[in-house]
Amino acid sequence: MPLVKVFRRAGPHPNGFPTAASVHQAMTKIWDVPESVCKILIQELPDWSCTEGESVYIDIRAKAKNDRTGPALEIKMQQIETFFRINGHIANIRVELYDPTLQHSRVPKP
Repeated sequence: MPLVKVFRRAGPHPNGFPTAASVHQAMTKIWDVPESVCKILIQELPDWSCTEGESVYIDIRAKAKNDRTGPALEIKMQQIETFFRINGHIANIRVELYDPTLQHSRVPKP
């Protein structure tokens, strides 16, 4: 499950900002996963320490799989960078892969 956390500076953005739905659509395509296993969280922050030029910080946590090699991740990060650049933002991207045998989650029933 790719968990994609998008952090952006609070307030108006001259170029607008992509919706969670549009980010979700892009990420499911980039990560080649069903919509049901991709989670997008967008958070506005009043302040942050940032790398010069960045307007968005993206933290991705995804399951380690055989096809998620260093070169494959580099391609995915380039695609994510392009998506945000087209939408008027410079993205600083971090990807962390985890061992799926150590994953536990629980969704309570209504």
